[in-house]
Order: sequence, then structure tokens, then C-alpha cells
Amino acid sequence: MKFFLLFIALLFILPILVHAQIIKISISQILGIEIPNLDYDKIVQNGELFNISFDIYNSGSVGYAARVRLDILKNNDSIFVGWSEELPLWPNSYGHYELFWYPSNSTEKFTARIRIYYANEIKELKPINFEVRTYSSPSSSIKITQFKTYEDKIKIGLVSDKDLKNIIIIPSDYPLGWIFEQVKLDSLSANKEKIIDIQYVPSIWQPIQVNINVVAENGKYFSSESFTMERETGIWSYISYVMESIRVMLKIQS
Repeated sequence: MKFFLLFIALLFILPILVHAQIIKISISQILGIEIPNLDYDKIVQNGELFNISFDIYNSGSVGYAARVRLDILKNNDSIFVGWSEELPLWPNSYGHYELFWYPSNSTEKFTARIRIYYANEIKELKPINFEVRTYSSPSSSIKITQFKTYEDKIKIGLVSDKDLKNIIIIPSDYPLGWIFEQVKLDSLSANKEKIIDIQYVPSIWQPIQVNINVVAENGKYFSSESFTMERETGIWSYISYVMESIRVMLKIQS
């Protein structure tokens, strides 16, 4: 009798066990992006920089890399394009982005167009209208001492005759389709050369001209130069790499 009851129980339990083995738990992939804050000035005065800053929150279940593009429009025509660095954003993580534009000697009304490139998608934010009211001529105490082109970056050297803070390097006037990241430095010591890497992504490589604009202390100091990008090839490329490595090692040791 006990054997019979055990046999009956197994008849009920075995189908459940077999069915349990084929149950699969799947988690749907969700691509999510949120902008919890957006800071900018509607009025730019005294030759200051136009600056936007905000966080990107990955609210989905898929990680991705994101970068931001800033277009400055005047009468619906784009007069400036700036790019942020590309940051990896895992689910439930934040990335902070800042982009800058130096109005030069313009005193007019403009529109800022902001687009976020992530996971082969584009999110466009609401356009920002702002006004440049006054302009003051900046001091040009910053010099660009060198310019070298590599496969995915350019190297520049900066020297100033005084200690400076909050230095922004803004590439401009390069072909559409190319990406040049802006660079922000906390400080620059007087009479000491500083080497900076600027990452770029070409569309189709060709020697081009690019303007390197250096702005310090929110527009108080400004310098701009145009350079032709020509990659070093052959033995000169190797020599340049070795010399750069030696320069970095000497700076570290000192």
C-alpha cells in the first residue's frame, strides 16, 4: 500500500519537476535616458563664456556611451559646433556634461541646440534662446607653443605669463562630420608649458585646418590660432612618440 501511494505521488510530482526545468526567466532590455537638471545663463555679459551643464541619468537596463553636441544658431544658421567627451553610462548611473562657446565680439541673440548621441540613438533637448549683451576685449596672455597630430588625438602645448584658473580649450571651424572634444583644465601655472590631449574622430581622414581657442577665467583671457592637421608618418612618427614619452617622464620626475 505504501509503495502504491508513493508511486501515485511520483506521478503527480514528476511532471512538475520536468516543467520546472524548462522555465526561463528573461529580463527585457530597456534603453532609458533622463535629464534631471539643465543649467545655463540666458544673458551673457562682459565677454563671458556661454556655458551649459547638466547630468544624464541612465534609467534603463542597458549600458551605453553618450556624448553631447552643442550647435549655436544665428538666424537659424549654425555658426558653431562643439562636442563633449564620450562617457560610459551603466544602468542607474549618472554622467556630468559641460559645453562652452566663446561669443568673441558678438552682441546679439542666439539659439543653442543640444543633442545627445547614445546607443546609436539621438535625443534632442528643447532649444535654448539666449542673448549676448556686452563685450569686453580679453587679454591674450596665453600662447599655444606646439601642435601635433596623431591618429585619434592632437597634442598642444600651452604657456601663460601668469597663473590662470578654469581654462577651456574649444576647437572650432573644422569640417561637418568631424568630432573634436572640448577640454577643461583646472589651472595653468605661470611660465610652465602644459601638454594637453584633444581627442577627435574624423569623418574621412584628410589634412584639414582647425582653430584652437583657449579661454581662461570665464573670458578674461583668450587666445586663438589656426593649425593644419597633418599626421606624422614613418620614422618621424616613431621619433615623435619617443620624444613625447621622454618629455612626460621628465615632467613626472621633476
